[in-house]
Amino acid sequence: MRGLWAQMGIMPLERAGLEARVDHRSLEDQRAAALERGEELVAMTLDRDPEIGKLGPAANAMERKARRMAEHNGTDYTPVTQRGAQVHGVRQQRSLMADLLSGMVQARNIYMAAREADASRLSAATEAARALFSFRGRGHDFAASFSRAYQGEGGRAAAGLGR
Repeated sequence: MRGLWAQMGIMPLERAGLEARVDHRSLEDQRAAALERGEELVAMTLDRDPEIGKLGPAANAMERKARRMAEHNGTDYTPVTQRGAQVHGVRQQRSLMADLLSGMVQARNIYMAAREADASRLSAATEAARALFSFRGRGHDFAASFSRAYQGEGGRAAAGLGR
């Protein structure tokens, strides 16, 4: 049934010309497939907690109201329900991992381009490291955002997420 649902979800995305895809497999299975394809960086982003599917109508309404108020006041959104905090924490972590992956791919591409241009290994690595360490995810300080999202014991979000 999950496979059929995924197939139905893919068609509208393709018609709209979007690259996003629906995958019915568990994160573990997707990660294993990425490793088999040799896509270690993609596999890293799949090593995360799954997102909680539903908030429920009451919690969803409360979170939407809090998000609108934060936007109106020009402040950061802070979840108002425990379930909302869990969903928000997982989404933040997923977003930050995607930003980190993007920075790592950019650094790898810079290294490869420098090596192809006959730069020494050290020079190419220096350029790649400079790009990676100056990387700012989505227009804000990546390191600070990463620290906020991954607070708490064992690197889990403070929202009470456990593995």
